[in-house]
Amino acid sequence: MTEIWIGKQVLPIVDAVDKAISNGKDWYTSLPHIKFVMESPAMVAVKDVVTSAINLQLTTANVGKVFCETVYGINLARNSRVYQQNLAGRGLSLLGNIKPSSRDKSLYESAVIAHNESLNLPRLSVELAAIEDQIAAIEKPENPLAIMEEWRQQAMTKTAGIIDILVQKIEELKGNARRGANVQLDRATKATMAMRTGQIPLIFANSDYEVRSTLNWDIGSISKYGISSISQQNIYANAIVPIAVGGAATIAGAGAIIGSIASWLLSSFFLKGLAGFPMQMLDALKHTVTSIVLKVLGSSGANAYRFLAASVIKAGKSLIPVVFAHTGMFSAAWTFLMPYAAPIIGAAVLILLAMRNKPLVGQNLYVYGKTSDTMFSLGTAHLYDTNRAEMRSEMQRIARELKAESIYDFSQLYGVATDDDDKPVMVLNLLDTENPILTVGEEAIAELLGNWATMLQTFTLF
Repeated sequence: MTEIWIGKQVLPIVDAVDKAISNGKDWYTSLPHIKFVMESPAMVAVKDVVTSAINLQLTTANVGKVFCETVYGINLARNSRVYQQNLAGRGLSLLGNIKPSSRDKSLYESAVIAHNESLNLPRLSVELAAIEDQIAAIEKPENPLAIMEEWRQQAMTKTAGIIDILVQKIEELKGNARRGANVQLDRATKATMAMRTGQIPLIFANSDYEVRSTLNWDIGSISKYGISSISQQNIYANAIVPIAVGGAATIAGAGAIIGSIASWLLSSFFLKGLAGFPMQMLDALKHTVTSIVLKVLGSSGANAYRFLAASVIKAGKSLIPVVFAHTGMFSAAWTFLMPYAAPIIGAAVLILLAMRNKPLVGQNLYVYGKTSDTMFSLGTAHLYDTNRAEMRSEMQRIARELKAESIYDFSQLYGVATDDDDKPVMVLNLLDTENPILTVGEEAIAELLGNWATMLQTFTLF
């Protein structure tokens, strides 16, 4: 456990943040959940995302830095006096006021690809449901609830020390100085009582969420990690269903998809089996992950999700400890989110890698329909300067035509897009033409198609 100094607020951070920033890839791949990814056959799509990443070291370090910045920003939003009565409304307002840009579409499309293809959540959600016990048994870090309690006790000890100093000073002061010291003593005493009982006294501000810095003694002000400056990097242009391509290509639309991925990764994987986590607070972690991902990608929507996270934390105030930094800052949001650094960073890095996982494009399309062991139909097409959305759409069109022309029902109907070397880069099960099922991973494609080279030779005979 170490400490980080931001402004005049002295706030503790967990070792996971230090290691993420300092060790990057080595720390990330040593996480028990990522080790599970590398070893479990059910996680092959996720494994492909991690192993193919060319910037895992930098991505992990950047996420560690942005995690601290984001959690601090959420804590400030939580304490906001101006927006205290409508934190969620403030977040939604910020999202709604973002001016559309050319980057919105690429951000949205990358989020869709991460959900549908890179991580393939529709398939992964089904496969992981069958191994829930294995996931729940993954080694867990120190329980976050124990960390929160430790910090609460430390904060009470520090505040008690300030009270002792004030009591001594009061005896030496007179007039206005003595009255001011008495006010500070009263506030420090009530802060101690609040941390002990969990009840926040109204004396701290007009609302019981805004806390003035009444305990602010001379404390050094440095930033250990230079959190305010981080390189911004752009991206290139339970059972879960695929997200339709061509939806709301906005920052809000992208954020909704990123949040959906984050929610599933946290609840079904990184937090699975973690004792004591209040599921009512899941959205606070989800919005935190979303804010981090958008911040690293240079999106202006990051701040909006900080307010949304703060809104959840405010609503769940009875579920988290009351803690004041010894400068007087109400640090409940920081105290709650910081101990969950490992799962939050783990999910954010995985989403970023999936969004940056460049999709493969194939110009040669084959749609193969089988009605019996000896009868089949074949449709082909060649595309120029294409994309995955067009590949999918064109194979669906061909499948509809084959169905319309055939007098028999198909027992199999597959669409295969290949690159210039005739290697499959997209394989679809098109029996339900309007809702094709994507097959991801070389092993899964080989199991479905068998020997593709032999099949392709057969196709060329017709």
